[in-house]
Amino acid sequence: MRAALLLFLALICLPFNGFAQHDSLRKKPITWTHELHEVVIKDVRKPDTIVASPVWMIRDFHFSGDSLLLLSWEKNPDKCSLRVYSRAGKELAVQAVNDVPLGFFKDVYQQMYLECKAATYRLNFYAGGIYLQIMDEAFFYNAIRPTVAATPDYFFVSSYHPRRPEFAFMMSNRLHPGNDTLLEVRDEHLADLYYAEYKFLPFKTQCALKRQSRETGMSKYELAAEFTGFTQSLWWHPLYSPLLRNDSSLMIFDHYRDSLFCYTENGALERSVPLRFHKDKSYKKEIIQDEVTKELYALHFRAGKYSIAPIRLTDASEGPAFPLHYRYVEHIRIRNAKVYYIYRPFESLQNTFIYSEEIPQSQFAER
Repeated sequence: MRAALLLFLALICLPFNGFAQHDSLRKKPITWTHELHEVVIKDVRKPDTIVASPVWMIRDFHFSGDSLLLLSWEKNPDKCSLRVYSRAGKELAVQAVNDVPLGFFKDVYQQMYLECKAATYRLNFYAGGIYLQIMDEAFFYNAIRPTVAATPDYFFVSSYHPRRPEFAFMMSNRLHPGNDTLLEVRDEHLADLYYAEYKFLPFKTQCALKRQSRETGMSKYELAAEFTGFTQSLWWHPLYSPLLRNDSSLMIFDHYRDSLFCYTENGALERSVPLRFHKDKSYKKEIIQDEVTKELYALHFRAGKYSIAPIRLTDASEGPAFPLHYRYVEHIRIRNAKVYYIYRPFESLQNTFIYSEEIPQSQFAER
């Protein structure tokens, strides 16, 4: 039995050279050969096209419930129209924007806003139309924009400013006024350079900045950094340490303490875990959260291609990375285990389209 099995395996492993067949009439063998070439089969699926138009380009997009909002333009990217699409890809409404748009913003209550150069607009959708309500700038940037999370009992706000080397996350009880500091984020090396700008200025300039500080209420160090141009130089980089919320806890990824801090919904510290993945040079300092599943992904960029890697909250490490199909894509967002982005082929006449790719189930195998 063993000898017969070995003979069978030897026969099927022989190289394929062709077939031999006998002519039933002339009884002569007919032989033909055909070479089989090696074929490599890959598990690669091209992205799906979500929104496309031969007339207008897409500048930005965001999700609002089951609808897709996008900014489109035809001849001038600063003259846009706001469009609403259903999940089935049907256009529901369109409205011209009489301002230079900067981008979408979604607050903690899933309300959509459109930030523009001259004003900020609250987006309302009813009766098959889009309505842009002008917001009070002071209220928007002092109350809505800084609020990064909300629970039934607390608001969580950030004092982040792109031209400061430190900021704080604070919590405020809904029933009692006042703020309590949750965590301070600070880049020590950048802060040393920032505050040294004032120290090395001439005495006459220091006195002038002190007078200006008393008149405006701004810090003399902030004025000095703006005066010398340090916050616009190559040495400056805005801080990035986001606070994100899932169904049960709050998480602060402190990139400067190399730690992940996990809090309860009431602001109590549960645990802290050493942070590792942010040391990778390909990491783009951006964590993207799935708007439906609340899963977290770290964004990487290498050799023109973006990839996303799921973050394990147990030990603040990354799972296997998922590379996106196209190169140099823009505005990457994740919703319900699908990646959405804007892409236009290089040196192509095609307009910018919105594509989607489904995240493989293998990405969650080690979570």
